[in-house]
Amino acid sequence: MTSRKLLTALGLLVFSTSILRGQNPIGIFENHSDVGKVLHAGTATYDPAKQTYTLTGSGENMWSTHDEFQFAWKKVSGDVELTADIAFANSSGNPRKKAVLIFRQSLDTDSVYVDVAVHASGLVALQYRDQTGAITREIQSNTSPGFYRFPKSGLLPRRFRLTRKGNDVYLSIAEPHGAPGYDGESIRIPLEGEFYAGIGVCSHDKDAVEQAAFSNLNFQNLSGSSSAPVLYSTLETVSTSATDRQVIISRNYRRLAERRRPSTQVPQFI
Repeated sequence: MTSRKLLTALGLLVFSTSILRGQNPIGIFENHSDVGKVLHAGTATYDPAKQTYTLTGSGENMWSTHDEFQFAWKKVSGDVELTADIAFANSSGNPRKKAVLIFRQSLDTDSVYVDVAVHASGLVALQYRDQTGAITREIQSNTSPGFYRFPKSGLLPRRFRLTRKGNDVYLSIAEPHGAPGYDGESIRIPLEGEFYAGIGVCSHDKDAVEQAAFSNLNFQNLSGSSSAPVLYSTLETVSTSATDRQVIISRNYRRLAERRRPSTQVPQFI
């Protein structure tokens, strides 16, 4: 073999190896990678027998103007829905560590995104950045333990769903193994063309690595619905300094405004 042919063969081998390393499918996801600068590389695995994805991730935070986290993703477009049970491997570490279902415009650290962020503290929030490099905002769920001094007596939510229809993205939740229902948190986010959908973990501590499991995960492309829209009424508090929001209560408008007395059939507002 001549030296030119040998160099060509080696070049093709290196090129092929680069392609194989560049794509690392995990279950339904096309690839996984760390977003932003992290001190410890994250990992992503899938156990088909248990139908569970396990991610480890580092990163200082997913907040402010930039993010650092481990991300398993696939490229999608249009109206989509992502659902999963989420659980941390342990309760140690920073109580603000996050496991997320996320839609993200790009893999850049300051990208437009929206996610449901489940914190080790129990806080659940719809968090978003609506412009590249903008400050992250959030809408907190009232299912978080001790929220507004009204602790929940039942099981905390464990199953979560992130849905995009048009530019609107909203959060649905359920107790373990339940059917998620709309929780009152929604935001309009300009995701253009193709974007990334997936799962992620952030340790909220640049020196630490944390782990979370995403089980019974389901991804759907949503077709147009012929059913009539359902109206909801949501009462929120809004921070005047940061414009962050907290949902106090959310109700189906029909159930809220059309409770009728059997005798008169006149709407009874509650």
